Amino acid sequence: MSGELIVNPHVTLKVIRDGGAIQGIEVRAPVRGDRLRTTKIASATEPSLFGTLLVQSATGAVSDEGFSADERARLADIGVLVAPDRISGKVWFTSDLDNPAYDLVPRRAPLTPRPPVDSDDLALAPTLRWLGPEGPPREMRGRVDLPNRFDPNRSWLAIDDPVTAVPAMYSSSPALEASIRAVQSGRTTSRDFSADVRRHLVDAEVLQSPAITAARRDMRHAQLTQGHASMNDRRYAVFKELLAPLQVAAIRRYYRTLIADGHLPFGDVEWPDRFFSKHDAICHVYHHQMTDLVSALVGRRVKPSFNFFAAYHRRAELPPHRDREQCTWSMSVLIDHAPEPADESPWPLYLQPPGASAATPISIGLGDAILYYGQEVRHHRLPLTEADYCTYWFFFYVPEDFDGPLD
Repeated sequence: MSGELIVNPHVTLKVIRDGGAIQGIEVRAPVRGDRLRTTKIASATEPSLFGTLLVQSATGAVSDEGFSADERARLADIGVLVAPDRISGKVWFTSDLDNPAYDLVPRRAPLTPRPPVDSDDLALAPTLRWLGPEGPPREMRGRVDLPNRFDPNRSWLAIDDPVTAVPAMYSSSPALEASIRAVQSGRTTSRDFSADVRRHLVDAEVLQSPAITAARRDMRHAQLTQGHASMNDRRYAVFKELLAPLQVAAIRRYYRTLIADGHLPFGDVEWPDRFFSKHDAICHVYHHQMTDLVSALVGRRVKPSFNFFAAYHRRAELPPHRDREQCTWSMSVLIDHAPEPADESPWPLYLQPPGASAATPISIGLGDAILYYGQEVRHHRLPLTEADYCTYWFFFYVPEDFDGPLD
C-alpha cells in the first residue's frame, strides 16, 4: 500500500473537545473525483489511531509513519492516504476578460441586447473601478473572515450596475489591464483593442453603448418598481438577470471545479442529496453586494445575516416550511443547472404567502433570483426529477436594526 498511496497534502486535523476534555480528532480530506470526506476519530473507539493523529495535529505535519496495516487501510478510507491522481488542487475564482467562459454562458437571450462590436460610440463603463490583484477589498467580503479565493495572479475590476449597485467582477491579464487603463486616461481609444478583445469587453459590458446602457437603466428601474410592488402585494418577487451572463459562466465554472476536485461534502442526515458549503468565500462576497438591491426591493435598510451554497442532485426535495428569524428576507439565486434549460428551470419553488389557499410554483433561469419574506411565506420543492442537479446561492437578510444572532 505504501507504494500506491501517499499522504493527502490537503488533510486538516481538528481537535474535538467536550468542555476541557479531548474527545476525538476531526479529519477533513478533499479527494479529487469524490467529495470532502469529514470523519471523527473518537478516542474511545479508535484509541491508537486517535493518539497518533493527536500527536500529528500538535506538530502540524500529517505523515504515514507509525500506523499499522489496518490503520493505513482506515486512513485510505477516510482520504488521508490517496492515489497521486486523486489529490485535489487549489481552486481559484477567475472571470477572465482575456478568455471568457463562453461555453458556460446561459443559452437564453439577455434582457437587453449587446451593441455591435464595431459600434462607433463604444466607451468604457462609467462605473468601472479597479479592485487590485486580490479582487474585492475586505469591506466587500462581508462580516465573516474567509480565505480569499479570487485569483491573485490576475488584475481585477468591477462594473457596478448603475441602478442596483450589484457589481460584475472580472479578471484580466496585466497587459489587458494596461490597455484598459490607457483608454481610461485618454492615451488610446476603444478602437485600439483587437476585434476579439472588443467582443469580450462588449459582452462583459466593460465597453458600452450609451443608447443601450440607457435602455438597460430603464429596464432596471422598471424591475425595481415592479419588484417592490410585488414584495408588498404578494410577499415575493422575481428579479431577472441579477447576475450578468459572463458572471454566471465564471461562477458555474468555479463551483464545478470545486466539486470535481472534492472540496465540498456531499450529503448529511437532513440533506442526503446535495453538495453544500456554509462558508464559501465567493458566496459571501456576492451576498454582501446584494444588500442595496434587497433594501430597495423591500423598502427599508437591511443587512446580511447568513448564506450558503448548495448543489442539489436527483431526488432532493424541500419539505414545506417557513424560515427562522435570521431570514426576514430569503433570496435564492440559480447559478447552475444540468442539463441546462432553454429558459427557466423545471424545478420550481412553491410559495404560499399568508392568506393564500395554495402554493404557487415559481421558476427562474440561470442568473435570476427569487426574493421572499422567509418567515411569512411557506415554501417547498417537490423531488428533483427533471434535472441531474440544480445549484443555488441562498442569501438571507434581516432589518438593519436587528440585534439578534446572525447565523
